[in-house]
Amino acid sequence: MPQLKQMVLTVLFLAGAFTSPFAQSAWTGQNSGTPNELYSVIWGKNEFMAVGGSYGNNPKLLTSPDGSVWTERNTGGTDQLYHAVWTGTQYVVVGLASSNTGFIATSPDGVTWTSRTAPANIGLRAVAWSGTQFVATGNGGYILTSPDAVTWTKRTSPVGNALMWVIWTGNRFVSVGLNGYIVTSPDGVTWTKQTSPTTNRLNCVVWTGTQLVAVGYSGTILSSTDAENWVVRTSGTTTNLSGLMLANNKLLAVGGDDAGNGHGTLNVILKSTDGINWSGISSGSSKPLHGITWNGSLFVTVGVEGAIIVSSDDPIALKPGASTIRVSGREKPYTFQIPAGTHAESMTLSILDAGGKTVWARTVRPAQDKLTEISWNGRSTNGRIASPGLYIVRFSESNSGAVTQEIGKTVKSPSK
Repeated sequence: MPQLKQMVLTVLFLAGAFTSPFAQSAWTGQNSGTPNELYSVIWGKNEFMAVGGSYGNNPKLLTSPDGSVWTERNTGGTDQLYHAVWTGTQYVVVGLASSNTGFIATSPDGVTWTSRTAPANIGLRAVAWSGTQFVATGNGGYILTSPDAVTWTKRTSPVGNALMWVIWTGNRFVSVGLNGYIVTSPDGVTWTKQTSPTTNRLNCVVWTGTQLVAVGYSGTILSSTDAENWVVRTSGTTTNLSGLMLANNKLLAVGGDDAGNGHGTLNVILKSTDGINWSGISSGSSKPLHGITWNGSLFVTVGVEGAIIVSSDDPIALKPGASTIRVSGREKPYTFQIPAGTHAESMTLSILDAGGKTVWARTVRPAQDKLTEISWNGRSTNGRIASPGLYIVRFSESNSGAVTQEIGKTVKSPSK
């Protein structure tokens, strides 16, 4: 009977280099070219995209291939932009128009933008994509859905105050907002208000593959494994937390407090490996921060007065024990290092979606073929680019004659 040894590993990479999200070099400031607020930042079509603005006809959308040189783009917006999402084929950006109505625009490349009709008489704060459905949330508890980002439908919301952020976990949408509001939906159409242990404003939420983590004002951090039962975690700060991101199953939260009517002199970056225990990182900047992202090798965080600060990682050896990988939704080489010291006759690398379905697999003979790496081009077996999201990475080693052993764990999305 063949011996099968499975290791479920998380790896994050750029150009074949494996990196640790907390072996950071110093944070350094970059010139954004704008004095306006920047509210959020994403990694999209081989570029960073930061959005923001100020009240009164001054929206900002900046792009950069490297986090250093930023170019302003014209979306046709007239006030503020709050959030953008990249689906693998198009960008969607949401915000506020000068007439105090919702603003939505789409672009295939981040350069040429088309405004879309938003059935909202109030600003839109965030947008998420499930693979089949867009959901945009905003002030007044507004919730909109669209299958294509062109035609939008208003949905009944269980809350009446701003929903600041929305995500798709793999089987449900989760949105958070003012008064500690947490609302969930399996389809974006029917929404349920969940019991929240806080009345503090919640600004952001992420799904790690095993739990939801939300951050908000006064250093609030919550976590939940099922989106229904939430626990308050100790952040160690009373500073407002505005942004949150997952990198290699690790979490980074950013925030800051305003000082009077001017911009603040305090910011904070927190890190956690489990969503429960948090510690601080020095950013080297005094400007409050709103959003953060990572492209596999570079962290970019944005904030007030056009603040952009970045930090790169130092490569480290790949280690077992984690469980998921975040796929960007575009074709690019994903290179996985074969664990050192293996004497397996054969090894299979499998990429599975959040539901455990195999998307792609390849079997190699490391010793015979003298291989140290296996590469995946980001496409499924049928040739389609894998949708953006969390995926399970599994190495299976096979030898002749013995037992089956599994190391690590797979990750399942929370079920309602």
